[in-house]
Amino acid sequence: MKLTHVVLTLVLVASLISCQKKDEGKAEKAAAEAAKPNKVLNLTEVTTVMTVKEIDLPNRLFVLEYDDGNVVALQAADDLENIDKIKVGDKVEVTYFKSEAVYVTAPDAERPPVTESQTVQVDTKDGKPRKVTVKITERTSTVEAINYQTSDVTIKDPDGKVSTITVKPDVKNLENVKVGDQVVLQVTEAVAVDIRKVE
Repeated sequence: MKLTHVVLTLVLVASLISCQKKDEGKAEKAAAEAAKPNKVLNLTEVTTVMTVKEIDLPNRLFVLEYDDGNVVALQAADDLENIDKIKVGDKVEVTYFKSEAVYVTAPDAERPPVTESQTVQVDTKDGKPRKVTVKITERTSTVEAINYQTSDVTIKDPDGKVSTITVKPDVKNLENVKVGDQVVLQVTEAVAVDIRKVE
């Protein structure tokens, strides 16, 4: 009888260990999948020459000006080096991924929760794959102008700041948005993957 109890105990212990290993395996697999970059965001790459207007080095933030006077704020990618060598007033050639709206809706409509950031793997024009962390913000703005052909929407934020955002082609309901509408946009922040001084 004692032998039977010992055997049953050993079987039970073995079963518990097996279940624990399976659970650990599932957890490790889930963690590995979560850590993988994805391609949910199809980012648009731009390369141009601009002038540096402001620099916030601790936050890796650059405000750059186009030749026509328009400005854009860019977050330097985490793997971008030597950004401390860039100074205000420098002419720089910058390659960046544009700020784009990934969701547009009315303020009172249901919408997906905002993911603060998303790591995506992108293929840059030089053919080198890069992992880029893109911040996604939600903003409520008033539509000032809209170009349905290019999907560019000019919006005014509550603080009076006016900017033009490109709405991604897969975003639905853009045709229902009109000038004067108040809309909620989920927007990717522009990310610089290369900044170099023009000599």
